[in-house]
Amino acid sequence: MVDHKTYYGLPVSKTQNESPISEYLNTYLSENPKIGYLVFNVFQNSPVRGRIPIPNAKITISKLLEDDYYFSKIIMTNENGETVPVHLPTVSRDLSLKPGEVRVYSTYQASVEAPGYQRQDIFDVEIFEGITAVQNVVLQTSAAIRGNRAGADRVSIE
Repeated sequence: MVDHKTYYGLPVSKTQNESPISEYLNTYLSENPKIGYLVFNVFQNSPVRGRIPIPNAKITISKLLEDDYYFSKIIMTNENGETVPVHLPTVSRDLSLKPGEVRVYSTYQASVEAPGYQRQDIFDVEIFEGITAVQNVVLQTSAAIRGNRAGADRVSIE
């Protein structure tokens, strides 16, 4: 994921800080007055044990506001590799009743990471008003990414 300026605190006025983040955030929230929800299921696929949940995976959900400023939320998975529903601003579903090619959802990006696993970036996650979107994320172990060359010729019997 690209390094970017992220705002985590309370909005500040331009007189307090020359950053226009408060204006960008207020504009975004006024254009996206409704709420949609997002849940993550993070796991590893094992040929022997099947789907293995990954607890304590860190998920950063972000939205580009303007001028390289992002609105971000950071959440963690529980022992089952799941997150609680995250409330995210989105557009009104009433836009779907108007003729034309208007998008009736907002999009977000997410980055999922956990120690020992390769980070997974997800782009254009669609959030609709009143609907819970579910993102199933499969993480690969770091050894699987490298091809596990160090132990490829070894068999361990315990």
